[in-house]
Amino acid sequence: MAVHPLVIAELKIRAAQMDLRCLEMDATYPGEPMGTASRRHRSRRRAQEVADSYRRLVELAEADG
Repeated sequence: MAVHPLVIAELKIRAAQMDLRCLEMDATYPGEPMGTASRRHRSRRRAQEVADSYRRLVELAEADG
């Protein structure tokens, strides 16, 4: 079953948005408490995993169609 090109484009956009969110979370702040930095880095890892999942879906959709 072929996947509509707009669905593939939407998945690519979402992956790019998650990559952008990861870049925003990469910043370090002077005097930032260790707990806050740790939560931010965990959130960044989760966002990166979601972006990787979107990219994998794109690969599967392009291979299908």
